[in-house]
Amino acid sequence: MSIVPPTVALLGGGVPLAITNWLQPVSPLKALLGSVFLFNTPHMFSMYYKYRAVKSITLLDNKNPRTQTEALMKDAEYGSVLTRCIAAHQNGLESFPPFAAGVLACLAVGVDKMKAGQIAY
Repeated sequence: MSIVPPTVALLGGGVPLAITNWLQPVSPLKALLGSVFLFNTPHMFSMYYKYRAVKSITLLDNKNPRTQTEALMKDAEYGSVLTRCIAAHQNGLESFPPFAAGVLACLAVGVDKMKAGQIAY
């Protein structure tokens, strides 16, 4: 872990104005909603590539989808992109809770909503 961010915050520093002036003002809750869409987008793509790999939506296995997904990840044509889509979705699932907690903590302590939204955007 780096001690630089807490030290900068302790000394009264923050995100430089050159960066925050570039970011458009947005509601923090809209930023949360946008992040939910962003971390679910790779899942939507993985469903598309699963459909393409099995050639028919009726052949998708709803009873044991994880086994079928593991088999499709070895597919010569769609395996690599499907693996990356699933990994991107899992990364989003792992990073969303701390991000949401940070945005909600900013709202709870009364940080300026537009500033919090700019940084969260």
